[in-house]
Amino acid sequence: MVTKKATIDLYFDVLSPYAFIGFETMLRFEKVMPVTVNLKPFLIGAIFKETGNKPPGLNKRKWEHMMRDVAYNNAYWGLNLVEPRDFFGEVIPRTSIKAQRLLTVIEQELPREQLIRSARELFRRVWTIDQPIDKLENLREVAKNVNLTDPERMISMIELPEIKQMLKDRTTEALNNGCFGAPWIVFKRTGEPDRVFFGSDRLHFISELLGQPFPGPMQDIKIV
Repeated sequence: MVTKKATIDLYFDVLSPYAFIGFETMLRFEKVMPVTVNLKPFLIGAIFKETGNKPPGLNKRKWEHMMRDVAYNNAYWGLNLVEPRDFFGEVIPRTSIKAQRLLTVIEQELPREQLIRSARELFRRVWTIDQPIDKLENLREVAKNVNLTDPERMISMIELPEIKQMLKDRTTEALNNGCFGAPWIVFKRTGEPDRVFFGSDRLHFISELLGQPFPGPMQDIKIV
C-alpha cells in the first residue's frame, strides 16, 4: 500500500530552543518520509501575548529542566544548543522581530535553501554562539555568513508594510490553528482533518499517521 503524501506546516521563531530542535529534525524527517514541510516564520512573542502563555524560563525550575532537556536532545539528535548567558536579561528584550521579518522576506523572495541556511544561522546565533540578532548589523553578519543573495535589498525589505503584515498574518494563522508556543506543527493530508502538534518531540506520532516506522535521530542526514 502506497502511503498518501502529507504536508507539514512548521511554525517557528528563532528565540525558541525547541523550535531550533524541531526545525533541524523536521528537515531530516522530510528526507526519509512521504511529507513536504512548509517552513513558516512567525512571532512567538505575539503568541504568548495573545494566549496568556508564558515562556518556561520565567519559572526557575522549568528553565533548569528545559536546559537539561536540551542537553538530552543534543545527545540524541547530534545538535549543539548552548544556554545563553542571560537569555531573559539580554536576548528576550531585544526580540526576534527583525530576524523573523528577514526570514519572511527570504521565504518570499529566494529559494528555500537560503531560508534554511538563514534560519539555521539565526538559531545558531541565539542558541550556540550567544550573539544578538536584533540589530541591522546582526542581520548583515548573518547575510554574509550564509552568502545571502542581494543582502542589502533583503534586509531593507523588512520595513515594508506588506512584509510586516505577512508576518502578522502568519502569526494569526497559527493562533487560529490553536497555537500557544513553538514549534507549532500542522499535519495536513487530503481528505482528512488537519492535526496539530506542539513541540519538537512528536515525530513518532507523525510517523504513525504516515503508517511508517519512526526513523530515529537520522544523524547521518545532512541538510543544506
